[in-house]
Parts: sequence; C-alpha cells; structure tokens
Amino acid sequence: ILAKFVSTKYPEFAPEFVEILTAFGPRLDQELSD
Repeated sequence: ILAKFVSTKYPEFAPEFVEILTAFGPRLDQELSD
C-alpha cells in the first residue's frame, strides 16, 4: 500500500524507498491502517 503510494506520488524517491519499504512496509502499513 505505502510503496504504491510513494511510487505514484513521488516516483523520483521510489528507488531509495523500495529498500526501506521492503524491510518496513508491512509494519508501516499495519500501523497506518490502525
């Protein structure tokens, strides 16, 4: 979810965020959905 948002809204940041979101994405998505 978050990775898709970042890649859509901020494509220039996607390469850097891909690694972060791969590691932390599931946890962040869970926190944001709460």
